[in-house]
Amino acid sequence: MMKDMTFLIGKSTIWQCERLFKEASKMKGDLFKIFEKEWIMLRKLQKYADMDGVKHTMCHNDINIDNVLMTEDTLDIIDYEFAGYNDPGYDFGRVIAGLDYEVDEPKIKDILEAYFGRPATEKEHLHWMAYSAIHNWHYVGWAVYKESINESSRDWMVFFYKQAKKLASWCLPQYEAIYGPMEDPKAACIRKKLC
Repeated sequence: MMKDMTFLIGKSTIWQCERLFKEASKMKGDLFKIFEKEWIMLRKLQKYADMDGVKHTMCHNDINIDNVLMTEDTLDIIDYEFAGYNDPGYDFGRVIAGLDYEVDEPKIKDILEAYFGRPATEKEHLHWMAYSAIHNWHYVGWAVYKESINESSRDWMVFFYKQAKKLASWCLPQYEAIYGPMEDPKAACIRKKLC
């Protein structure tokens, strides 16, 4: 039976991750305080990436090697449980999630070129790497949630945490150069009593 996920339509990946952290905090303490600096970085990154104006489209949202069946003649993608409208950068982030990589590695540029059918522009590269960081942060949220209900996340929480932080640290200065600096969107929202 398919879960009703309609409440997620129009919600950012960061909002969805906040839900996971909120649930995990019930058992693990105030995870927003523990990860305060990281939350500021990732909220800003989500806001900047949204400013790029990339059109949301139908995405798998869990594309990984376990959900790809390949034979000599066919390639089939399965498990559409989390499919929905999202920034296509999220699927890209999921595809490269298990790789330990640097943002300027040729293999990353090769994957982007295969996606676009041409070399990615600098801004496209930045956007897709930002969404890789956002994806990885979402998986940190998933991992802390799993741990809060006594299910092991193995080493993935640490791996995704390191990748999210590394990518966000690379992306944010570039976004600030393009769009200018911004304060933590959540802090601004709280101060204005809008959230």
